[in-house]
Amino acid sequence: MKHILDFLESFVIIVLVLAGLVGLSYRMFRGGGWFESALERAAELVFQNVTVSIVVAIASAGDRMSRTSTPRISERPWRKRRARS
Repeated sequence: MKHILDFLESFVIIVLVLAGLVGLSYRMFRGGGWFESALERAAELVFQNVTVSIVVAIASAGDRMSRTSTPRISERPWRKRRARS
């Protein structure tokens, strides 16, 4: 009897979790849902506030430029130095 109750409890929990995930997916991806409204707000921010877009683009380009330099061969930690004879 305990096994049946444990199974039913687990089954109900799984069904409730799946129902929640389906509900969230429906709210997010339906027409006029959360995803679409978030994209519309982002597009409004980008196209109405051009200065914000320019500042973000410059900042991201500067960040990329600072990370593009590669370390020298002697500075690479994974390269082991060979003992000279």
